[in-house]
Amino acid sequence: MGRKINCWRCDAKTSVVGILAPAVDYPEEFKDPEYPDDEEEPLIFVSIDHIPATILSFIQALVPGYKLQDSRTAGHEYYGNSCRACGALIGDHYIHSEPGGAFFPTNAEEAQRIYLTEIPLLEADEISAELSIGRGGLILDNAQRVVRKLE
Repeated sequence: MGRKINCWRCDAKTSVVGILAPAVDYPEEFKDPEYPDDEEEPLIFVSIDHIPATILSFIQALVPGYKLQDSRTAGHEYYGNSCRACGALIGDHYIHSEPGGAFFPTNAEEAQRIYLTEIPLLEADEISAELSIGRGGLILDNAQRVVRKLE
């Protein structure tokens, strides 16, 4: 998923991306019997510390500033967005955890500002990240669909 936002540091318009999965196969040790429906809930990956090269290449072809970088706020490295103008890290907390933020829509109108591009997976692979549940359905139901081809 993607969206154009203003950089928090220099106010330049810049593109940011995030990864939303309509469904995820959880390893058995992460399944929670109290919440069996979580497996059917769309998930947003945040604080990604490993991403397959094919997925990373696809994303970077669209948003070159998406890269592994150190976050002083988070206290660790993760794949994040950078401002195209000033290079500032546009942190996951800023775009995923603030209501009304780039990927934290609070209503259908905000979700319509997000665009979705399906990433063609050549094979099953793993992403190492924290998972966020709760806004994926709103985004899937309302975001704009954009078709891009893997080159």
